[in-house]
Amino acid sequence: MTSSFSPPIARDLTFTLTDADPTEPSELVNLHGCTVQALEMPSTLTSTSLELWGAFEKGDTVLALKDDAGAAITITVAVDTLVAIGAEIQRLLRGVQFLAVKQSSVEAADRTVRIITGPPA
Repeated sequence: MTSSFSPPIARDLTFTLTDADPTEPSELVNLHGCTVQALEMPSTLTSTSLELWGAFEKGDTVLALKDDAGAAITITVAVDTLVAIGAEIQRLLRGVQFLAVKQSSVEAADRTVRIITGPPA
């Protein structure tokens, strides 16, 4: 009997939230075709939400990601938590090769957010 189990793809992907102006998205992170399953938030986080931005190629303009109704895709976050990314947001991210986030407030110093990924959908 053949197993259909497919272990998560572990990639060392991170965003850096800077202490600069939060109106600009973070650097782009190459998802390598993986599905974003969760975000690991640091213990020193100030922001309470992250807005998702993306691009299809590295040199493309970074654009705000919107849902079917035109609303920004925003994730509520908290200090020192692992935030699961729901199926609907995963669906909306399909095809996005490069991901960025825009933080909701200025951070006192740079913060690293780890991206937990899984196999492509």
